[in-house]
Amino acid sequence: FSVGCGLLVSALGGALVSQLFGRRAGAITALLLAVSPIEVWYAQEARMYALLCALTLTSSICLVRLMRRLGGRRAWVCSTLANIAAIYTHYYGGLVLLAQAGWALLHVVARRDWRFTRAWVLAQVGLGLALAPWLPVVWMYWRAANATYWPGQLSLQYIVSQTGLGFAGAGLTVSDQAALPLILGT
Repeated sequence: FSVGCGLLVSALGGALVSQLFGRRAGAITALLLAVSPIEVWYAQEARMYALLCALTLTSSICLVRLMRRLGGRRAWVCSTLANIAAIYTHYYGGLVLLAQAGWALLHVVARRDWRFTRAWVLAQVGLGLALAPWLPVVWMYWRAANATYWPGQLSLQYIVSQTGLGFAGAGLTVSDQAALPLILGT
């Protein structure tokens, strides 16, 4: 399953970049994703990361189409369902949703696209309703000591530091000590 999602990530990444920057950039992106060591690593793992990436890329492609008025109701449904599935797949899907919200806000401010705004707000309400049953579980894990695999009480500082280390490839492609300068840009 993860291998299929990994292949899908290459295709979807290429499709997203094609929509934003043209076909040549999209083809290069797809090729780079196909040979990226971290993408290959996650495609071989029996975990949720490749699926999460495929879902967030799908919702981002839909969002680009909607901002360009190339998609209708189906694109809104696809985007919302992909976002719901992404959040239920992994908490980090929420980071992509925050980025998409910022992107949507910039779109609304720049274009004064009130039809898009109304549809986006309705999609977020649907997303919120779909995630409502899950929120007590999130709250319980957030407040609990020794929740799942992180040490002590979960804090924002811990989330930010571990996210930065993960994006730098700590533990996968470089050591934690080598990842820290990559994060800090030093």
